[in-house]
Amino acid sequence: MTILIARHIDEHLMSQGLGHSVIYRPDLANNAALEGALLQHKPRVLVIDGCPPDEPAITGWRKAMGDQPHVMIHTAISTSDRPPAVFRRAGIETQAIFSSQPAVHSDDLEVLARAEAYLTYHEALPRLKAAGLTDNPSASRSRSVIAVGAGIVNLVTAWELARAGYQLTIVDACPDPRTKPDWRRLGTTHGGGNARMFSLTEADNYNEKGSLIYSGMNLVFRKKISEGGWLTRAAQDLTSTESSWLNHYHSVPVWMAEVFARDIYAVNHESMIFWQDMIKEFSGLFEKVGYVEDILRIYSEPEVYQAAVVLQRQLGALKRLLPEGEVGKRHPAFADACLSCEIVGGLDAVGFTLNIHNFVANLLNQLELLGVRFLWNLEVNGISMGADGLVRELLTSKGALRADHYVASPGINCQKWLSGTLTEDKIQGIGGLWLTLPNVDPPLMHSVKLHREGHVGEDSNITVASGENGEPILLLGSGYAFVGNGKLDMDSLEAETLFKALEETARRFLPRNYAKAVSDGTLRASRRACIRPFTATGLGIFEILGTENGGRMVITTGHNTGGFTQAPSVAKATLATLDGALHPMQYKYYPLRGFINPVPKETHQDYRARDTAAKL
Repeated sequence: MTILIARHIDEHLMSQGLGHSVIYRPDLANNAALEGALLQHKPRVLVIDGCPPDEPAITGWRKAMGDQPHVMIHTAISTSDRPPAVFRRAGIETQAIFSSQPAVHSDDLEVLARAEAYLTYHEALPRLKAAGLTDNPSASRSRSVIAVGAGIVNLVTAWELARAGYQLTIVDACPDPRTKPDWRRLGTTHGGGNARMFSLTEADNYNEKGSLIYSGMNLVFRKKISEGGWLTRAAQDLTSTESSWLNHYHSVPVWMAEVFARDIYAVNHESMIFWQDMIKEFSGLFEKVGYVEDILRIYSEPEVYQAAVVLQRQLGALKRLLPEGEVGKRHPAFADACLSCEIVGGLDAVGFTLNIHNFVANLLNQLELLGVRFLWNLEVNGISMGADGLVRELLTSKGALRADHYVASPGINCQKWLSGTLTEDKIQGIGGLWLTLPNVDPPLMHSVKLHREGHVGEDSNITVASGENGEPILLLGSGYAFVGNGKLDMDSLEAETLFKALEETARRFLPRNYAKAVSDGTLRASRRACIRPFTATGLGIFEILGTENGGRMVITTGHNTGGFTQAPSVAKATLATLDGALHPMQYKYYPLRGFINPVPKETHQDYRARDTAAKL
């Protein structure tokens, strides 16, 4: 699976290498040596500038590739009589990307995105077809579904499937959250803080490189929390699976991380429309859930604030700019923080928050009215597959479960029983912490995303909510604690460091709320944590397997703090998959995406030296 790039690429995009399967040869541009390189490397994708190579070179490449899909991507100057964006030359698919000026590299990311998308598509397509997916699916009589996991992603998916006529049984290893068990017995959705936030930058690609907003992401997995990083254990104490995950995290090239971030934002935009439709059509689900429209974003560093303004504007999320003094005027709860110069600026952005425990209680009740059956306290511990790779049944401590289709959204609880799937070992757990503050006068009326310097509790969500007795509270969530396949020790030095950082955030930005929580003794008692499923690439996972009954099994997880935001899009994609249709998420979140081009073979210096020589 090789990409041959016979043109110059912007320095920024190759600053940490281009990837293991990328051959960077700008010296081949418009050169007779290109024909030899095509025959030697047999690339699946050829990227060139200007005019395509002559026909003999292309013909030889086509013959060398045989039945393997291959494509040529070239950039050209935009003209009024330009050819179609996709055409064939000497029998080879050719994709044209048009620039307004020569020697301008604004299209470089698009070129690389096209090349990576082509490889991913042709990697995934045989598996998707083997599972019975097609552009023109026929009506299926297979309607029974067993869904594993009752977190927010699977519950929204169940809502979509039940309304489409599927008969669902939902299995969860935890007790029914409506019975109010100890929060430690519950998963991420039901056991963490009673708050979730939708924004267009949720499911952040934590693999960003060179970002002004997240400037040190290449270091956070190299140090323990008490040293300013995210690790809960020293690197030498990690398992081989955990170390492999971290190695892949660090190996994702800059350009690929930027392409992935772009795709994540696109899914968020799609989900926004689905959430808006759901709120409008099924308003009863959103009653008494503390729904609050719009999100205030505040910053403590000028450079970060300016970078955030640019990003939010690009995404169409920016509603109102709030220079330093305006934050305190429009949101008096932060007046003290503005006076003490903790806040340099803010902005009002598209989004909403709600109290997730209340929302899922409504959703569970409505799902039961739709005939959905729940099996609580039942852990799935294996998948039975035949020699043909088709799923036969799910294995549990109380026997096997069989259905036409299976939908698994297991969160971090997928290490034990997803053996043999592509998702195996792709997920690692990262903990997040929660504290509760009283919402004192002047009350905070909008939920907040707060960004401050440093990597211990750098980002915080402050969600407007109500307590058990209806009292106004704020739920402060933050922290990143890499636990891998293990658990978070709430009494450890690393967890204590994170909680102290969270308390420091409260003291600096909401001093009155913090003082009240300390004086009444509720601050420490409110400590909670949840473990979120993360991927090394930043992308979610959407895996499809065929089943013995002619149906499909969908595995979806790893949304990197964005499960709530992306849940409606995942639900729509799952419905399409069970109906037998191809869907873009099957490629965007294909489990091997980002693993086709793994660790770079060459260093940045190697690339730069060859590029400089080519320019000479």
